[in-house]
Amino acid sequence: MKIAAIFGMAVTAWAGVPEHRVTVCMKTLNHAVSSAQSQASKMFAEVGVTLEWHDFKNCGVDSLVVKLSSDTPEGLLAGALGHADYEHGEIVVFYDRVARRLPGKETVLLAHVLVHEIAHVLFGVSHHSKAGLMKASWEGEDISAMRFKPLPFGPGDIELLHRGLEARESRLALSESRVTRSELQRGRRGRCTIRRQTVTSAWASIPREFCVGGF
Repeated sequence: MKIAAIFGMAVTAWAGVPEHRVTVCMKTLNHAVSSAQSQASKMFAEVGVTLEWHDFKNCGVDSLVVKLSSDTPEGLLAGALGHADYEHGEIVVFYDRVARRLPGKETVLLAHVLVHEIAHVLFGVSHHSKAGLMKASWEGEDISAMRFKPLPFGPGDIELLHRGLEARESRLALSESRVTRSELQRGRRGRCTIRRQTVTSAWASIPREFCVGGF
């Protein structure tokens, strides 16, 4: 009860702060995945973050990218349900492991994995908590609990999340400002051509849009 009260106070403390919006690109494979996305959105909304889901065709350069793995090698990060590359904003969720861990109820577990890994990227640093949503490894009692009520962010998690979001938004604003100045200096504002290019990482090949020819 005491822990729950602390978590509740932490969420209340962030009520009324400026809302942050984050775009996430991810393929919706089925109804279970769609439901998990909806639950993940609700969990982030409670701490002042709005998730906007898009498919890969509408994936901007500032979007987070989530790939679902359905054929995960046994030796790859054994026991893990997902992995986040917070430096590049790319996430892989081991969907096959999630489905095996909670058969028939994978929507709940998938939502928690999505929120956990997205939070890692938004933190911008490696971070885990002793309990709750950002616990390094969920035990049986944690998974049982999330079936009835979502695991919460801890007070330190929420503070780190908002600091990371503010830093991320500052970097994006600075990057946009530099692009605008470059265009103006060359007198070619708005003359770039949008081209699509596939960016390949260790986890996925993702189509992204780039502005070329205008700089």
